Amino acid sequence: MKKGTYIRTGSLLIVSGCNLALNTNDIFAQDRPNVVIILSDDQNKNTVGCYTPGIPTPNIDRLAENGMKFTNANVVASVSSPSRYSILTGRYYNSNYSEEFLTEYPEGTVSCFGNACYLEKDGNNIAGILQKAGYRTGFTGKFHLTQHEYLTTNRKWDEVGLQTYPHDSDPRTDPDTDRKMRENHQWWCGQIKPFGFDYVNGVYSANLRETFNQYTNAHNVEWTMDAALEFLDDQKGQSSPFLLVMATTYPHGPAPQTVKNGKFVNSIDNPVVLTGEGVREDLSKYSGDRKKVLEAYSELTENNPDMPQTAATAMWWDNAVGRVIDKLTELGVEENTIIVYMSDHGILKGSKATLYDDGTNIPFIMQWKKGIPAGTTYDHVIGSVDLVPTLLELCGVEPSDRKIDGISFASAFADQDKPVRDALLMELGYARAIKTDEFKYIAIRYPENPETETDPVSGLPYIMKHAQLSKKAARARANYFLPDQVYEYRSDTSESHNLFGEDPARDKSLQDLMARELMKYSGRPFGEFNQ
Repeated sequence: MKKGTYIRTGSLLIVSGCNLALNTNDIFAQDRPNVVIILSDDQNKNTVGCYTPGIPTPNIDRLAENGMKFTNANVVASVSSPSRYSILTGRYYNSNYSEEFLTEYPEGTVSCFGNACYLEKDGNNIAGILQKAGYRTGFTGKFHLTQHEYLTTNRKWDEVGLQTYPHDSDPRTDPDTDRKMRENHQWWCGQIKPFGFDYVNGVYSANLRETFNQYTNAHNVEWTMDAALEFLDDQKGQSSPFLLVMATTYPHGPAPQTVKNGKFVNSIDNPVVLTGEGVREDLSKYSGDRKKVLEAYSELTENNPDMPQTAATAMWWDNAVGRVIDKLTELGVEENTIIVYMSDHGILKGSKATLYDDGTNIPFIMQWKKGIPAGTTYDHVIGSVDLVPTLLELCGVEPSDRKIDGISFASAFADQDKPVRDALLMELGYARAIKTDEFKYIAIRYPENPETETDPVSGLPYIMKHAQLSKKAARARANYFLPDQVYEYRSDTSESHNLFGEDPARDKSLQDLMARELMKYSGRPFGEFNQ
């Protein structure tokens, strides 16, 4: 058996060559691993060095060097809110049982979610489950899973005690705006904490624009990182293991790589003290970090004039990731910490809000020095719904009695050549996809009265309710509206050559796989597949 792999005997998880044995019946075992989930936003593999050589992300790359890189990891929905739901719960959005979702879409009806997914309030998510098992839990960064009625507009903020301020007021010079932003931030922390978190800080309710302030509508990875470091420092002397979710806004819009007058105005060159909670003067201690990133990028471009501007912001975010890894090392806990690096979805070539690989296939890396062999790669298909069951297995914690749709891929650490899945289901509005190691099948099935807007060019309904994203996708993808699509995605990386109809036996096999998966969720009709 390879060094760093594991076997399970009854309730005992034995990690060979790593001096670790987890008794899964003893949920308070002292050697249970810590978990850190680092979640980027709208990030494709082209801004991560271990996937795209030449991109300077040494800290993220060392996670792959010390752990496992997944080349065929996929989110099961390619917009932020439903994707984050699946990452934290291990469930498809159509398995959602929140009051908000069931009110809008009672069981048995066709759902067409947009980008407003509600996390259930019973704590049946990775944080709530681990918290009940004795873990200390923390969250920092973008949430986007509650109180959606106060995200698209601030006109109703006063209903719940949120305070408004002029969009063009600078919290550095307007003490009233600064105070209101700070108090609003505390309100949002209070909304997120009951989902299963002991610590919540440095959070955005959703995207940057939801602060409704032009000065804070810029990325600040140090603010998110600083809150993460504070949580980790609080673990000193604690006997309990911990879970930390650090969810950055990078590289979602406003585009962090945008340069105006020689400045990265939406990211590195925006004042570090401007945050989602107003002014944080103590963050000025990170100004030196930013300066070093800009100097390093300048040096890179001198030697390579073709180096993209995205490299600068990739280095900036990578530096924040490095600080978190270094803190784990400083605290003496990195060896027994499972570090997950992933994106909530991609955005290349108009692929956001579609089921094409540029939207669903993500950078995904796991490091656990006590349990994952270093420098390994896994090329078989897995999904974001599979993360929660995998982490629970590795932590020796039983899930709650609520259904989890994903399956554990922990066996991949022992055998990188063996698939854990024969197919992965993905979902988005009126579209579903099935992905195997060789092919992807996409089906679009509209109900009698679609809820989505009609495309002015084709006259057909979009596949999801976010019209702005859907319009962009429809323009970028020639096959967007085709009801049946099959792609050999490894060779046809643009997924432009539709093979459906060329091999009826193959097509039927893929459709049968889709029907098999959808029958597990028969409460949500989808065309002929789960009648």
